[in-house]
Amino acid sequence: MTLSLSDPDGYHHSALDVFYETIRETPYAHELDRVLRVIQAPSPADRHTILTGIPANEFDAFIHVFHITMFVHHSLETPTPATDP
Repeated sequence: MTLSLSDPDGYHHSALDVFYETIRETPYAHELDRVLRVIQAPSPADRHTILTGIPANEFDAFIHVFHITMFVHHSLETPTPATDP
């Protein structure tokens, strides 16, 4: 299930696109790049290499962005039961 948003200009964005574009306009853009590299890493060893390369003073920001990204992914991929208004 993919949620999408339609803009008045006729563009069609997925909710993930909107999330990523929004984060990229903040000081956390670098952390989002790291999070996406960890998510897309082909093996646990590659994930470990990325994680050990994060400086200690930046790890809290990384965890914050990681948590938000996982929450958004889970929210978009988890179907919700239909409810009557």
